[in-house]
Amino acid sequence: MDFDPKDSALREQLLPDHPMVKKSFIAFTPSIEWAYQQIRDLIWLSAPSMYFNSVPRMGKTLCAKALVDVIRSEFPDRYVVLVTADVAGLEGIIKTIAMSIGLIMKARENLISIREKVLTHISCELSSINGSHFVLVVDEMQCLKIQDYLQLQVLQNRLSLAGVNMTNVGFAQTEINSVRSSLILGQNAAVVARFLSERVEFSGCQNSKWLAETLKGFDENLIYPSGSGCSYTNFFLPLAYSNGFRLNNFADLIFERAKYCIRNSVKPELPTAHLFAALGYMMIAVRVLDKSDFELTAPMIDAAISKSGMANFAKLME
Repeated sequence: MDFDPKDSALREQLLPDHPMVKKSFIAFTPSIEWAYQQIRDLIWLSAPSMYFNSVPRMGKTLCAKALVDVIRSEFPDRYVVLVTADVAGLEGIIKTIAMSIGLIMKARENLISIREKVLTHISCELSSINGSHFVLVVDEMQCLKIQDYLQLQVLQNRLSLAGVNMTNVGFAQTEINSVRSSLILGQNAAVVARFLSERVEFSGCQNSKWLAETLKGFDENLIYPSGSGCSYTNFFLPLAYSNGFRLNNFADLIFERAKYCIRNSVKPELPTAHLFAALGYMMIAVRVLDKSDFELTAPMIDAAISKSGMANFAKLME
């Protein structure tokens, strides 16, 4: 698309659909790159499972979405499915998988029938890509119940008999540690061994270097409109960008202001979800101040952080 970000009228017309406005972008943070390195060998070796856990708002859902894209790109002969466990606890994992892959279910269809459809679908998808490995990525994994794990065990067993390996990658809040303990006390060690034995702590933004590497993506790699070659930073601040302005040069200041906001939190990392929200509010606000010598200031950053709700989150973590 031929687009000049200095055309302010066209830019304002395109603004409502900007991924930063709609909160629909995926920025490849150091945490995502690190997480992928943890599971890459897992997939190569067709190992059964691994799960990441942390407190809320650290970017686990973003990471899950990004990892699915990366796995599909590097392992085109793997069939990868992303699901979000039902936080209300009303829907079992088999139905969740069925809906995620677009299967049509009859009213009151029994679970065994739905499971057979899921197994058939997985086999067909793998056959179409000449593959033999199914990767299931589960977000909100702390919401799974014992019956869900048993159903996943059935899937693994049935697929194994058909010559198909299954790997489960989970993302969970810290409540999953209580679930794991309950399963062990309930003599469900086999389930724990299959799905909850490989535990990895997931972290958000830990330092300004993490933030600088992430912001570099906004300056260079994240593009809008699609195909235009216009980076996110260039879209919002074209005059400043033309004169050398880059968000990643302000990583230290942004990190300093955000750390001050969560100074009483027991978690040292910045909550990724609130950090990205703050960046969105900030870029939307400062676009009207664009000029060749534009510089970010602490009050601009503080105002955006305030809107993001980061301080309220920090109070919950005190």
